[in-house]
Formats: sequence, C-alpha cells, structure tokens
Amino acid sequence: TTRLGNGLSVLRAPSQAWITGMHNLAEVNLCTSMQMVQRAREVGIREVDLWPKAVDTVGYHPSKRSAQMRDRLSGGHPDAPLVLYVGRLSREKDLDQLLEPIRALAPEGVRLAFVGSGPAREELETMFAGTPTVFTGYLAGEDLASAYASADAFAFPSTTETLGLVALESMASEVPVVGARAGGIPFVIEDGVTGFLVEPGDTTGYADRLRRLLLEPGLKQRMGAAARADALTHSWRASTESLVESYELAVERHAGRRPVPKPLRARAHRDLPPPG
Repeated sequence: TTRLGNGLSVLRAPSQAWITGMHNLAEVNLCTSMQMVQRAREVGIREVDLWPKAVDTVGYHPSKRSAQMRDRLSGGHPDAPLVLYVGRLSREKDLDQLLEPIRALAPEGVRLAFVGSGPAREELETMFAGTPTVFTGYLAGEDLASAYASADAFAFPSTTETLGLVALESMASEVPVVGARAGGIPFVIEDGVTGFLVEPGDTTGYADRLRRLLLEPGLKQRMGAAARADALTHSWRASTESLVESYELAVERHAGRRPVPKPLRARAHRDLPPPG
C-alpha cells in the first residue's frame, strides 16, 4: 500500500516480507497458539508448528479449595453458587458482559468475584454496584490458587486472548469455564465437555450457561473432572517434551534429515523437569 495511515503503513509490506524471510531461514518455527500458527502460514512462513500451551497442574489443584477463601470471595455467603473471574481489570477484557448475567442470576443466590487489578477497576465497581459482586484486588501464589479452586465456575468473556492461560489454570483447579467463542479460548475449552463457549456479546447466553453449570445437578462435578483431566495433558512436562521433539526435528532437518544420534535424544529427555 502507498497510504501512510499512521505514518508507517508504507513500510508494512516490505517489513512483513523481511520478517517472513527471516522465519523461513529456520528449520522449525513454533507458535504458542493455533490461531498464531494459522496466521504465520497465511503470511507465507513455512515449517510452522504448535508449541503446546502448559499449566502448572501441581500449583493449581482442586485440593487448594478453602472455606476461608470461599467466604472472602462470596462476601460472607460461602454456601452460595460462586462465579469467578481472574485477570486484568481493563476494558478490552469485556467484563461489562457479566453485568446482565449476574443481575439475572442474583435472585437464584449466585454471586460473582473479580480477582485482579487494572485501570477499569473503579469503573467496574461503579457498574456492578448493587449486585452480589466482590472485588478482591490482586492475588498471587497460594492465595490465587485457592481462589481458583474455591469457585464453582469461571467466567471469561474476553475476545482478545491468544492463550487463555487463566482458563487453563481454572480447569487445572477442577473448575469449568464459560468463555467467549473467540481468540484462543475455543482451543482451550471443549464446548459441553470441559465448559461452555458463548458467542461474544451474548449476555443471555452467558446467563444460561452459568445457570446450567451452577444449578443443574451433577453438571459442575462432571465438567470439573473433565476439565482437570484435560489440563493434565497440558502439564509443563508434556509441553517440554513437545519442545524437545521440535528441537530434535530441527537438528534432523539441519543435518539433511539424518536421524539424530541416540545419545543426544537420551540426554535431552534426562534433562526434562519432573512430572507436573
């Protein structure tokens, strides 16, 4: 294009060609999400594969559930059904889409907790005033792991995620996710099995899926168990093993696709971290 736009558009085509050319010098290119793999292929980058997402399945665990944390998240109503969001409180996270669902579900005793901080916190506190919603601020470490495990469902309306790591952390904690059918979230959630996917902007859909998950007998337990089982396939060990395989493939390609000597493979696997 010759249009300057923001002053740099004229450079877009040559810079993209340069970036593509640099990547095509590599034997293997790894992306951390399938949509990025697809995008790389669309711009002409070859030998592209996925470096699978990973989650700490030991640190995030259902055993971290805590009566004290649940009391804190629910505003002193630990027996109420509890929906959780964890992450940055900013406009691009589409957190306003949870307002109508919590209004619809509040008469059924459902409560909502936001864990995190960010520039939209004050705006969100004003927006959710009058609803059964708690803002805890930033949590980390054992407190964060406890927050995940102490909820009944995780709500994730953001449409801008590429990895959806917080969704994986919730699943590792045996808490199913209701998330947007956008970005990287559909690559994390198996709709109807480990959680639910909702079309972006469909606040009625969020209310319906959360109601089913929280109030339909046995559904939360079945989906939570499936979510935990799926998260275990994305442990740090599994991700690291995949990286070792990609490294071995790069060595083979660089050497004219000759097999990698067995000692190299053995050393690579001995260096893996313990199971997670």
